[in-house]
Amino acid sequence: MTRIGKIDVHLHLTQQTNLTARDWTAMKSELEAYIRRPNVAAALVITHTYLFSQYDTISREGKRQVNAFYSKLAAAHPKKIKILCGVDIHDPHALDVADDCIRMTGAIGFKVRNFAIHPDSYDGDDSRTKRFADILQRADEKQKMVLAHFSQGLARPNSEQTENRAVGSSVETQYLLKMMQEHPRATLIIAHAGADSFVGLDGLRTLGQYFSSHPKVNRNIYIDLAATLGMLGLEKAACRDLEPVAAAWRAFGLDYILYGSDAVLHHPLVPNWDGAHRLFDECKLFTTPERDKIFYQNAQRLIAKTQ
Repeated sequence: MTRIGKIDVHLHLTQQTNLTARDWTAMKSELEAYIRRPNVAAALVITHTYLFSQYDTISREGKRQVNAFYSKLAAAHPKKIKILCGVDIHDPHALDVADDCIRMTGAIGFKVRNFAIHPDSYDGDDSRTKRFADILQRADEKQKMVLAHFSQGLARPNSEQTENRAVGSSVETQYLLKMMQEHPRATLIIAHAGADSFVGLDGLRTLGQYFSSHPKVNRNIYIDLAATLGMLGLEKAACRDLEPVAAAWRAFGLDYILYGSDAVLHHPLVPNWDGAHRLFDECKLFTTPERDKIFYQNAQRLIAKTQ
């Protein structure tokens, strides 16, 4: 346990959409209990509106009410809770949901997931790459953050094999870098440290090398460590097998790494494996000052910038 606590930048209340009044009450209590833990300094809570697909019958107003529930919690605990607006990138009306939510108390950014960016598909209003760019534009205009869980994209290795979950696509990673430089006031957090996505460990090294060699370029890309070892298939790996992961994080830049649990507080569908702790506690691959930076200080600095 780090002596100054931790800021969890990747926290869920639920993975369900069919909630009863009892569920809503329980979710409020579970979140308040979480932020009272002595080692939790604050949390970025993801609103679950990203779970509603374009085929769901819930209206725009219904989604607004869901996000308002989270906003009230943030207003009641302004030093402990901030919210990331969950946006379904596949929904043609995603921008409406994003615009409604980002105006709410406590909202400091967006969460999108399960898509890849393709330079050759940036066309038309139905393009997910175009919609992601529009979300970045919203974040750029308001100086907010975007937490993005990317999929494999062009890389598409056999992800059943552990070693392939670290493989990225340089084409998509370079295009992502270009998009972020076009939106310098937006901040991107790559969920799961890019594991099992087009970023991969390769992409972390690529991004770190780019920013190191271009010190005058605005650094606006971070990663979180949520469920990283599970995404890489390394949750039970020996410490020596985790050294390449730690090396890739160092190459990316320790000042731009954030702690995230990916925990689901209310009736999780699968157990949470917060395996990133192993690199710090069991394997001792980082010093205590480095841990404090990753678990607390980097997020504190970023949140102050995006409020």
